[in-house]
Amino acid sequence: MEKVKDSELNDNFERIEFLLAFTEYSLTGDKDKALILESVYHSLLDKQPTMTIQTANALQLSGMIDRAINLLEVEEDLTSEALLLLVICYQQKNDMSNYCIAAKKFAKSIIKFEDKYLLMFLNLMVEIRLLGQHSKFIKCDFDSSKTYVNDENEKLVNAVANLIFDDKPSGENCDFLYQIAMTNEDPVLVEILGSAFFASEAYESALNVLARHLEGKSAGRALSQYIHAASKMGKDYKHLLQLLENWRLTSPFNAQFCRLEVELRQDLVDWKTIVDICEYYLEHLPDDSAMLAVYANSLHLLNNEEYNLKIATLSDRVKLCDAHRPQHLIVVCDVLFIHGQIEAAFELLYPGSLDPEAIELRTAFAKLVLTRDDKNLPLTEYEVVKTGCFVKYEREDRAYYVELTEDMLNHQVYSSFLGKCKEDTVTVKRQIGNIKDTFKITRIMNKYLALFDQILNQSKEDPYAGLPFSLMNFDVNNPGSFIETLQSMFGDQNRISEHTKDVNFDAYYNEEISLSELISLEYNEKFINGYYN
Repeated sequence: MEKVKDSELNDNFERIEFLLAFTEYSLTGDKDKALILESVYHSLLDKQPTMTIQTANALQLSGMIDRAINLLEVEEDLTSEALLLLVICYQQKNDMSNYCIAAKKFAKSIIKFEDKYLLMFLNLMVEIRLLGQHSKFIKCDFDSSKTYVNDENEKLVNAVANLIFDDKPSGENCDFLYQIAMTNEDPVLVEILGSAFFASEAYESALNVLARHLEGKSAGRALSQYIHAASKMGKDYKHLLQLLENWRLTSPFNAQFCRLEVELRQDLVDWKTIVDICEYYLEHLPDDSAMLAVYANSLHLLNNEEYNLKIATLSDRVKLCDAHRPQHLIVVCDVLFIHGQIEAAFELLYPGSLDPEAIELRTAFAKLVLTRDDKNLPLTEYEVVKTGCFVKYEREDRAYYVELTEDMLNHQVYSSFLGKCKEDTVTVKRQIGNIKDTFKITRIMNKYLALFDQILNQSKEDPYAGLPFSLMNFDVNNPGSFIETLQSMFGDQNRISEHTKDVNFDAYYNEEISLSELISLEYNEKFINGYYN
């Protein structure tokens, strides 16, 4: 470069310096090289339109979208190509307001419509519809004030503009576009027209056109839109599943397509493939608790040695979910529990179940205890109070629970529990006054048994909490206590039912209701049983 400065090329030195910087960037794609190119560009006295595009494109390709936009926006007279690059930059930033402004400028900038503009012009209209921005445009934004070198291009632009921007596209225009899409040999044009039909929700035409374009191909926007269109049209499962599998195996990860494939394969009871899809999906989105629940259920249904080993990893996968719905966690814990991972199931349910308002989780926790009566449950009751255990105690006939952590043992009352046994009482004098309180220790437990006891106690003290069970107290010394308790709980309802039944039959015999209405009320619309009785 020093030699060039002293040569006869001195007057063109800045252009050579720019070309050198652009070449170095093109060879490496390095972000720092793009910044050097930008610096050289700003030093130019004579900025050619091509240089503007080359510099802005290097910046946006290097991820410096804002710098590319700033460079383009400060130029007063941008070429159509530069305006299209500005449109792309705003789309990458998801700045739809400026995207639309730049798109209108681009469309307006083309006065003499040459062949080179056709595909980029048509594709922009389709992209606007796919991005949901078509309501901010009118048809004449794209098809007016232009001189066309080729009459066929004019027909194409007008027809696509009609399809994209008119509420009721002309049937004649649609037929014209469909005929071109099914006969033209330009694959790019065929794909754009297929996308235009898809964007306009003309799914049957989109399917046919995209299918033609996809022959011999495996990925890209066309396949994505073909899958969506096939789903919308309710095409047969086998064909759609082939497309979804093709995408999953050959194309970038698509969460929506994976979920759709899982849904279809559930209907076909293809649990083995569902496991594969879930594992692939969870590699990309490990915090999706809904897919984790599907994965757990599929492993359970396969139920063989290979998949049972994978069940043992479910608890680690749950920990990757920052937030999960209770029903998803419950499915995973049920599967763990059934397959012998009992303590893991309890441990996963335990934190959420501590909340008295977490009724769904508390119910699931209690069911794990109630549905399996064996010695493998991690429920422990101790004989003597020691550090770390949970103590249930009563004061004035009301139950309380406390975990005897090191901090809690600094408490005047709780420190006196150490070394005590079940049914022991502790009397403590209050710090102010002469009042003494008596505390009766009723149970000494580990954390799982303590939580279960708290849930049972909640069902007793708050029958409206929503827990699907209730405690019943029987006098073991009174054989009739069981019947008396049931009558006290359900007897009134039975009498109400009998009274309602009498009223309904009286209404029928008094011709106030029909026989069909009587059967509907009394026999829950089971007409055969009703007529028979």
